[in-house]
Amino acid sequence: MLRNHCTRLIRENKVKYQEPLAQNFISNPKLLYQHVNSIRKVKFTIPVLSSAGRVAATPTEAAETLKIHCFNVFAEPQVGGLQLPQRLYHLPHPSPTYVSFTAESFKAKLMALRKNAKPGVDNIHPKSLIFLAHHISKPLATLFQRMFDQATLPEPWKQGVIRPYTKVVLVVTPRTTDL
Repeated sequence: MLRNHCTRLIRENKVKYQEPLAQNFISNPKLLYQHVNSIRKVKFTIPVLSSAGRVAATPTEAAETLKIHCFNVFAEPQVGGLQLPQRLYHLPHPSPTYVSFTAESFKAKLMALRKNAKPGVDNIHPKSLIFLAHHISKPLATLFQRMFDQATLPEPWKQGVIRPYTKVVLVVTPRTTDL
């Protein structure tokens, strides 16, 4: 109901904007061409890439500068001298209340997933998790309960690299073939 009302208001506002614009175009055709040219112009809002005080002159240099920048931003952090504790003995805040991870709760959460949702970052489809919920709920409950009790994470999880999730959209243009 609210969406329909908002859509109607947007359409009315668009018509109110376009009618005087069309009248101006009829009275002065140069305004039409001026308006079309202002829409067609490419507006550069991204600053020119530069490295070491020098502006990239060619697209190849710009691509190389962008590659170096992305490599520096998204590189794995250097944590060579960091020591991760095996167990957290002295927490600065009070420890949380005891949490019990049960196979039934894991199974209920897995069964509540949407079947037709797309896979997450781990590329595991929700339909597979729903199908395997009965089999994997007990090992997951055991794993999470042990991690909570020991206040540690498995070693491979500590070494995980967090990468930004990007959505790739492929545009396919249809070809016309003459037979």
